[in-house]
Amino acid sequence: MRRAFGLQDYTGLVVMSDREKGLEKAVQEALPDADHSHCAQHIASNVQAKFGLVCRGLFWSVAYARTEEAYNSAISELEKENKDAATYISK
Repeated sequence: MRRAFGLQDYTGLVVMSDREKGLEKAVQEALPDADHSHCAQHIASNVQAKFGLVCRGLFWSVAYARTEEAYNSAISELEKENKDAATYISK
């Protein structure tokens, strides 16, 4: 990636991934100044697989929250449904 972009400074570069375990460490090592984010669709699929369809819908409420108040309200609703799911998403 470093050669492909030809950049000296990766500040402002965002790398999106699907939460593949090895990618987080690789991005940190190869592109330490880049931001690493995770694809919300992949997180939603993981939430559904681990915690069920209801939690997937509640995840999207958390993901779309535009204010801290909206986030806190959405995560609280998820926590009422499934504390483990809320912890997973909060991480």
